[in-house]
Amino acid sequence: MDKELEELIITKRHHEIVDVLKVIDENISDIVLGRNRMIYVDIGMERMIPLNLLGDGVRRIMMVILSIYNAKGGIVVIDEIESGLHYGVLKSLWRSVLRIANETNVQLFITTHNHETIKYLWECLNESDYVSYQEITKVFTIRKLEEGNHKAYKYDFDQLENAINEQFELR
Repeated sequence: MDKELEELIITKRHHEIVDVLKVIDENISDIVLGRNRMIYVDIGMERMIPLNLLGDGVRRIMMVILSIYNAKGGIVVIDEIESGLHYGVLKSLWRSVLRIANETNVQLFITTHNHETIKYLWECLNESDYVSYQEITKVFTIRKLEEGNHKAYKYDFDQLENAINEQFELR
């Protein structure tokens, strides 16, 4: 994680990480690498504090975003994207993940068992800045059939709206 952050600091793009982390803690104003490659965060105190002290949500978002930056032109798999996060940050997280994945040409495979997480994705895709992502975003659900086999169902953007409104089991 520190090598990806170092690259963003050197290229003066670490503010992008700071902006994403502000979703969790609005006091975060800067992030740096310190001794022994320890990541420090400025939250307005007299001294910067180690990232580890800010909690699971901040570390989780940092790991997700840096993984996407690190995989330029590749694929990132994120299991249970909402894990460790308050539901109130999910829409902002989707915005960041979609934007950064687009900028870095990264294909995402994201799992969730949370209906709200999918709903927030759909809401994000309805925002004017994210409408262009509607066509390339797909949601899949896998169901076990009576005979024990499994079947995958694909939802494009329009089908996703209907599935959410009808409260289909999407997770």
